[in-house]
Amino acid sequence: MSRTPLDDFTLQPGKAYTFYLVDSEGCIIETLPDEHHAQTVLQFYIEQGRTDLHLEVEHKPRMSGLKTLGRDPDLH
Repeated sequence: MSRTPLDDFTLQPGKAYTFYLVDSEGCIIETLPDEHHAQTVLQFYIEQGRTDLHLEVEHKPRMSGLKTLGRDPDLH
């Protein structure tokens, strides 16, 4: 998967995304679980004087029908 700047991306309801706070060199500063957290953390950094940051998003496909992955206790 590849990251896309949040400003260039349309979020779709019901899909899982991971949000990244990224500096001007492309280094990930923070990995965040949702857009609200991402916007809040970005605003905090801006208030601290960091203006070289932006948000990127990556779609994380989910496998439907599976609740957990791991060993099957019936087999062990």
